[in-house]
Amino acid sequence: MAEGNEAAPIAEGSKAALTPEQAEELVKYDLSLRMVPFLDRHLIFPIFNFLQETALYNQVALQKAQLTLLAETNMIDWALETYTLIGEQQPEELQKRRDVVLQQLEDSREKVLPLLQILEEEEKVQRVAACKSIDELCQTFDLDSTVIDGLVHYAKLQYDCGNYTLSGELLKHYRSMISQDTERPVMTSKQVSCTWGSLASFILNREFEEATDGAERAADVIFKINDFLDTTKMSKKEVLLQRTWLLHWSLFPIFTAEKVEVKLLDFFLNEKSLSCISLSCPHLFRYVASCLILQKRLKHLMKDTVWIIQHESTAYSDPVTRFLMALYVDMDFDEAQHELQQCEKVCKVDYFLDRHWTEFQENARLLIFETYCRIHQCINIGMIASKLNMGAEEAEVWIVKLIQNAKLDARIDSEKSRVVMSKAPPSVYQQDVLALRRPCVAKAMVHFAMQKARLASGKTMWILFMAMNGDPGDMQPLFDFHPATLVFAAAYMVFTSFAILSVLTGVVADKMATAAEEHAQETQALEEKAKDAHVKKFLSKTFNSCTDNGNGMTWKQYQAMLAQESLLEDICEEVGMDKNELDDAWDAFPKEIKKTVHGHPLEVVTEDDFVEGLMSAHATVQNLSMTRVFEKLRQIEKRLDK
Repeated sequence: MAEGNEAAPIAEGSKAALTPEQAEELVKYDLSLRMVPFLDRHLIFPIFNFLQETALYNQVALQKAQLTLLAETNMIDWALETYTLIGEQQPEELQKRRDVVLQQLEDSREKVLPLLQILEEEEKVQRVAACKSIDELCQTFDLDSTVIDGLVHYAKLQYDCGNYTLSGELLKHYRSMISQDTERPVMTSKQVSCTWGSLASFILNREFEEATDGAERAADVIFKINDFLDTTKMSKKEVLLQRTWLLHWSLFPIFTAEKVEVKLLDFFLNEKSLSCISLSCPHLFRYVASCLILQKRLKHLMKDTVWIIQHESTAYSDPVTRFLMALYVDMDFDEAQHELQQCEKVCKVDYFLDRHWTEFQENARLLIFETYCRIHQCINIGMIASKLNMGAEEAEVWIVKLIQNAKLDARIDSEKSRVVMSKAPPSVYQQDVLALRRPCVAKAMVHFAMQKARLASGKTMWILFMAMNGDPGDMQPLFDFHPATLVFAAAYMVFTSFAILSVLTGVVADKMATAAEEHAQETQALEEKAKDAHVKKFLSKTFNSCTDNGNGMTWKQYQAMLAQESLLEDICEEVGMDKNELDDAWDAFPKEIKKTVHGHPLEVVTEDDFVEGLMSAHATVQNLSMTRVFEKLRQIEKRLDK
């Protein structure tokens, strides 16, 4: 339990205490209360630790809130230390619970010890990887199947105790074994939970960087969960909720890792993620805007993303989002400078942005400078210093370094204390446009065009058609009279060629899309077929285990089967029905009349009717209802025949 201290490392040094007025001003920028509902309790501990350092809230109140969180974990030692810190007596039941947790750990470890010993040997781990199913693995190493599920329970206990490293390793082995099981093609709820557990362990262990041995990292698990949510058959509401959780959890590798993976930024800023943020968690637009400011590689997304931020500003806005809107929508540099000053307060109370303030300020100033330079050719240093919230000398040094590092085509005029942006020479296209604007050239072009039109009015469309096909020979007189028109002819030929290519590409793309859709349907059909086979196998095995030599299932045997909680839970998960529906399903089964030893008639359900009945009944409510109706009609017909 002492390992629980890993969850909240205490940073060196504490920040200066805030006055009540300062705290009241800063607390409105704290998003902790909005984010906590979407985080695992273990992920909340680092945020609580940060809030204690900021002195934004009452320390005792924070520690009591922390105790409330600790009560749902097994980190007893940390809870006992917290009671000591706030000057309260340690509860006796907490000491007793500590002994209980230690015993649970020992019992769980003893249960999975054979598997743990196997996983400690590299050679045996490779043999495990070669097994194609859980049954084959158990036969190879003479293990009971319950040991595999026990590994998950042991990993969960270690996670609750704060042993995130061991928990992550155990879950990694479990997920690897399950992923190789061809008899379980569909991801179960337990596998999904294990994937989330792996992600939490990686985040708390700060396993963000790419490993040299290709080991899995937090980003890899995020992508796997995202792929699962893209293909799952869960309800849209549940998918939206899990995507919201995933976006919150992804903030840790994006803002606390030393190096952010481009693919992870693409996931966070893609259209699907932005739609989810807009629907369920608009406060994450703070971090969307922060990514645009901190990551220079995202400049190509700036315009479209800022438009979305502006569109959602009625739902959420803060100094970070308002800074981008002031700069790129309103072009209000004074307002942008004001919001940048407020951004410092935001970063000061934000767990994810606090460590990035220096870089945030530098990049924000660069954005202001670049935007201002696109509008003005000569920039007064004193004036730009005020826009950047800097002194004149400091601004001049900053601009010199910027010109050197960014290789801007600019120079500083020290005498007039200004920055002069060099004007790039006009392109060939711009030169042609300027030439056409000259009256004499324009007049000659009009005269030539009219003359040419009179001479070749009947051939105009043919000439353009031939040029479109790469033969501009008939346009040679125009080129001889004014060579600059070669540019327009080339542009026309390129444009028309691309138009034809686009049409052909559209046809090919449509065919490819149709083929891809057909392939997806075939793949889905195969997956459903494999799932049905797995469910049928499971139901047959269940029927035989609950009956005598498979001679038929009676009502009492059916109720005895449903009375077994673990078996009932497995049946509900496999066929997608709850207990009430399973109770009602008995009436829908076709039944045969057999006589008991004493000669009494007895209704029984055969194995085939049991399997097919549950397979068809769980499909839809309508199928279940219709099956019941047909069964009732069959019984009535039998009575009439008698």
